[in-house]
Amino acid sequence: MTTSNTPLVSVVIPAYNAERFIGKTLESILLQTYPHFEVLVVDDGSTDGTADIIKSFAVHDSRFQLLQKTNGGVATARNMAIRNASGEFIAPCDSDDVWYPDRLKAQVECMMQSDESVGLVYCWSKIIDEDDQPIVDITHSYEGRVFADLVYSNFLGNGSCALIRRSCFDAVGEYNGATTPCEEWDLYIRVAERYEVRLIPTILVGYREVLTSLSANHYRMEGAFASLLREIRNRHPQIPSSILRVAKGSYYLYLTGKSNRRSRYGTSLRYLGVCLFSDPLRLLSSEFHSTLAKAIVRFLAHPVTSRIWKDDRMWRTMRRKLHVPVATQESNEAEKEKTSATETPLRLFDRLHNSRMKRFRDEANAVLTADRQQAHGK
Repeated sequence: MTTSNTPLVSVVIPAYNAERFIGKTLESILLQTYPHFEVLVVDDGSTDGTADIIKSFAVHDSRFQLLQKTNGGVATARNMAIRNASGEFIAPCDSDDVWYPDRLKAQVECMMQSDESVGLVYCWSKIIDEDDQPIVDITHSYEGRVFADLVYSNFLGNGSCALIRRSCFDAVGEYNGATTPCEEWDLYIRVAERYEVRLIPTILVGYREVLTSLSANHYRMEGAFASLLREIRNRHPQIPSSILRVAKGSYYLYLTGKSNRRSRYGTSLRYLGVCLFSDPLRLLSSEFHSTLAKAIVRFLAHPVTSRIWKDDRMWRTMRRKLHVPVATQESNEAEKEKTSATETPLRLFDRLHNSRMKRFRDEANAVLTADRQQAHGK
């Protein structure tokens, strides 16, 4: 029963052939310090033992429910769960990710302290590998009206770190399968068009990167991103094309890392070319130069290194043995704006990028305001 102090949270999980990790995922939810939740797991036509694992949790805890359907993709599975959900808040989770104990408690408390202008609360995440070893921390720090920032980059980083008001889905619609595997990013953007976003600056999610997963397929992601940009343009025809071009440059730089991890170094160089063509300012970016150098070195060394390790999993194992520290993926605009004019020329990118992002935010907010007024007949 939902009360004003303990609103029900509906955890929605799409699962397809997820028997390898779904048990760990459900265990992490079971250990949440916020107890008032229901878990709806949609078996999307699995052919392995996924359903049996889910049933074993449902037998011992009535908060867990198994829903089953023929295979239709992650977006349709998420939507099925949401339609059957009873909670005031929706907490999406992927079937191979894990939550740390205070994930729901911290985000529900933040929601309860906010008014209905806040539609989404997210937290920081840690990317982990298939052996639960850390790879990189995701610690972006955006809050408030973040539409332009979300168009530029999916700073939430994954589909398991958000708590969303159920009423948001009534206002902005469901997950859009046309943008899979960017369907959660597309949803976040649509929420940000109407609502504010809040952050819990704590790592509360372990986002698992599996080499065989859909999100590891950088070719599929390339097409999904194109669909995402088309959806934004269709909803907001007046949005400046410069925002979308710069977003494309950022995304293709991200795809370079994906293709590197799959040893597709020629593709990585192509992606860097698209990045630079979309956003020439990247010539001033130290990140671009370091990524380019790594891609060239790996491309040239691949005939030799491929005889040493076959895939990224083997490289990660060796890295752990050498005790190479985990990286941190951080993009705090407030900190970047403190950059001194006396720093090296490559730091100039940060200052110029901050300046144009301020302009993009103003332009995007003006477009959103005009579109809302038109929708209300003003």
